[in-house]
Amino acid sequence: MNIRKLEDVTVENSSQAKIVLKDYLTFIKEKKFNSAFTCVSDFDKRDITEEDFCEWQNLISEFYVLQKFDLDVSKTYEGVVVEGCLFEMVEEIFVVTKESTIFIRDIDKSEVVKIVVLEEGQWKIFLGLKDLKLLIKTLKLMLNEVQTVLNDCLKS
Repeated sequence: MNIRKLEDVTVENSSQAKIVLKDYLTFIKEKKFNSAFTCVSDFDKRDITEEDFCEWQNLISEFYVLQKFDLDVSKTYEGVVVEGCLFEMVEEIFVVTKESTIFIRDIDKSEVVKIVVLEEGQWKIFLGLKDLKLLIKTLKLMLNEVQTVLNDCLKS
């Protein structure tokens, strides 16, 4: 992989990437999954359908509910080749999320790095997923198991 870190990234570029990620996460938080899909990179859309994306996010929302998030750009690169695709620029954005879960009553805090790529002059979210069907199947099985356990607990 040919990666070159940019030392003098413009504030405009960084702020635009953060705006796209903020929009994406806001759509996820509001369960507007079709709108969130519009923020996904064209590279990812080659392998992921909007229907699968929405079903995947809907299943995730059964386990986790995004309450709040904070963003901070951590690294910016120029000329990154990923799986044979050259991206003009890539930003790694540090995200702190606060989510409620079906497993605990308290808000859970997590820290992740999200990738935002510049494709044909537009910032887009890079998921890096090939096929969501296995994830969807796994999440459905997990959800069924959780529901069975909860039902058993209620009967006891």
